[in-house]
Amino acid sequence: MNRKLKILHLEDLDSDAELVERELKKGNILFDKLVVDTRDDFENALAQFSPDIILSDHSLPSFNSIQALKIVKRAGLNIPFILITATVSEEFAVSVMQEGADDYILKDKMGRLPSAIAHVMEKYESNLAKKQAEARLLAAHERLMFHLENSPLGYIEWDDALNVKTWSKRTQEIFGWTKEEFNQIPKNKHSHVYVEDREKVYAIAEKLANGTLERDNTLNRNYTKDGNVIWCEWFNSTLKNENGKVVTIMSLVQDVTERKKAEEALVEKELRFREFFETAPEAILVVDPATARFVDYNDNALRLLKCSGEALLKKGPRDITAPFQSQGDGLDERIKEYIIRTMQGERPIFDWIIRDFEGNDIFCEIRLNVIANAGNPMIRASVLDITERVQLERKLLEEKIKNQKEITEAIITAQEFERSFLGEELHDNINQILATSKLYMDVSINSDILRKDLMTSSRNYLADAMEEIRKLSKSLQPPSLGETSLQSAVNEMLGNIKQLNKLDIIYEWENVDEKTLNEKIKLAVFRIIQEQLNNISKHAQAKKASIQLKQMNTRLILIIKDDGVGFDTSAKRKGIGLKNISNRASLFNGEVTIVSAPGAGCVLTVKFSI
Repeated sequence: MNRKLKILHLEDLDSDAELVERELKKGNILFDKLVVDTRDDFENALAQFSPDIILSDHSLPSFNSIQALKIVKRAGLNIPFILITATVSEEFAVSVMQEGADDYILKDKMGRLPSAIAHVMEKYESNLAKKQAEARLLAAHERLMFHLENSPLGYIEWDDALNVKTWSKRTQEIFGWTKEEFNQIPKNKHSHVYVEDREKVYAIAEKLANGTLERDNTLNRNYTKDGNVIWCEWFNSTLKNENGKVVTIMSLVQDVTERKKAEEALVEKELRFREFFETAPEAILVVDPATARFVDYNDNALRLLKCSGEALLKKGPRDITAPFQSQGDGLDERIKEYIIRTMQGERPIFDWIIRDFEGNDIFCEIRLNVIANAGNPMIRASVLDITERVQLERKLLEEKIKNQKEITEAIITAQEFERSFLGEELHDNINQILATSKLYMDVSINSDILRKDLMTSSRNYLADAMEEIRKLSKSLQPPSLGETSLQSAVNEMLGNIKQLNKLDIIYEWENVDEKTLNEKIKLAVFRIIQEQLNNISKHAQAKKASIQLKQMNTRLILIIKDDGVGFDTSAKRKGIGLKNISNRASLFNGEVTIVSAPGAGCVLTVKFSI
């Protein structure tokens, strides 16, 4: 024994106390010793000296060893106690040992004291270490049970017959049963397990119980006390004794019903997404932004690019990009820019020319967006073939340019026609009148007799010339429809025409609300009527004509008929009258229809959308 002992010696004789001290030194025991001989001193020493061992004489003047033992036990102290006394009977020794003494030494055999002390102290220290270990083990067990009780996982300990030994509070919360209630359920039928999962669970339980399976992690459905079905994840392990027999089975169980529902919902969502992915009308390509390579596609993509899936997965956006784009050069940088913008949350939409695996260029509209992929976002590209649309737009543009050229040509021709008409009117009509007037004035200068008559005639010719100029100017100037109505302007025009020729014209005005018509459309209608009546007067040889203008909801319809000689609508015509009408109508999205045949007159229909 290496450590120094604190020895409390209960003795009233100094000689006996010295005898004990000599024996202790002879036995090489290191010690500090306190000798007391009264009850009060003994109790104070227990509190203040805190001895490691007590040596006690049996008989003291007012005190004895039995009383000392009781004081120690009553104080709850666990201190070795050795009785040192003279010769005693065997019955007394047994009674002292029953009271709690650890050993007794006869004074005539004091040589045994050191070994007795060493033996008792070794025994006490061993017991103390054992108790401390047990206390630590108990504390660890209590900590473990505390964590298990407060864990989201339920804790169950089973014996090898699958009876519950431990059933945590969380387990009761999960299933609803108490430990006692659960142990009443027939375990051999696994009635707490969902019917369709029982065979699997029974096989696992048998292997755990017989030791052929030491650890297991399984997912199955269980019933709760109130009959609900829940999904549970089980973590099972076995503890065996030194002979390999299963002593206990530990299970940790977690209610994963919500997780399972979320997984099933996710699977269903993925299935719906895949169905949408595969049945989408456009081609769909999925790009990994990290590698700029295709990682997925639908059948439409393979059809569009004329390739196999295996070949496509070896390519990326740059590989199917045509070398010429309307955006210009720098295609690699532009592709990177689109990838970066998409990963930053934008959804770019742009036109792009791709080249299929057979070398054909395809005009496409591409839409990009990010799709989640288990923490690794991908880029989804919806590719719509717009080749036909682009070709149609080009054709429409060409048609527009062609129509614009035709309109410009018609305008120039109309201007030349008007100049020619104006020249003819001035030369053949007004110029002749003015020349006659000048001739009369020249003759009157030299003839006093005829001067008055000649000047009168000359003045009349000048008045005629002025009237012709007024009529000519009026025919060339558009009517001011802001100052008068369309209906009034048309009536005035028809009145002037009737004065010049014998054409019988009928004019019908049906449900036309001029407030819904802007000035430009009204002027276009006026000019079309003027143009067509001019055509009829010059070329149709007609006796009758009719004009009908009617409004039906958002449509304005103009119909002009005549009973003239008609013409072949398929034959090429030299005149510009009908072309002018078509061009005027097209400026307001009007539809022009001409129905005619030789000897069958003509019907001109113009429909405007208002």
